Amino acid sequence: MRTKSERLKVVVLAIAVLALPGVALGDGFTVDKDQALEQPKPYSPYVDQHFPQKVLFGDTHFHSSLSVDSGMVGNRVGLEQAFRFALGEEIVTSSGMNAG
Repeated sequence: MRTKSERLKVVVLAIAVLALPGVALGDGFTVDKDQALEQPKPYSPYVDQHFPQKVLFGDTHFHSSLSVDSGMVGNRVGLEQAFRFALGEEIVTSSGMNAG
């Protein structure tokens, strides 16, 4: 069993070895001080762009006749009409109004 003093020496030695730049890590691989500070290239090309690239407008929430809460109250707008509406085309609603 090591004494408290011996354990402290081991910890200090380990920290000193790990703190040295260019220390061999095995298999001939060394870490250069400049390489250790290098950041990898970001995956996304939009990392440093802080503004919208493609602004979209429109209603992104729509209930078709398949929606339980909408179909039960008489909505007869089907999937094809819902898709056309999402593309920005004008459709005729179940109540006969134009929407678009």
